Amino acid sequence: MHCRLRSALAFLGIVAGSHALAASVFDGAWKADLDENHYVAQIDAPAVALVGDPRWDHVAVKMPDPRTLEETMSKDGEVRMRSRWSIDADGVTMHARFENTKGEVF
Repeated sequence: MHCRLRSALAFLGIVAGSHALAASVFDGAWKADLDENHYVAQIDAPAVALVGDPRWDHVAVKMPDPRTLEETMSKDGEVRMRSRWSIDADGVTMHARFENTKGEVF
């Protein structure tokens, strides 16, 4: 639960900082630094190493539309979790969806 909350807070900080400067709220590099778990990933680029979390070792970040980001976390080449972050047109409301490899949403 704490990891999701920290992810959401980090995500909001990134969105707030980039919103005024870019055409999309997600333009540029997406950086997460959550205690010991950290990475810098370019959007729509190959997966990068994720340090500090034993559940996964790589993450890829995609942007299917200007208001949505998708993260795919994997371990040893196998997808372990997907998360989807979207910002409403008002630029204020964020929705987050987390799905494991069994299709369970939390």
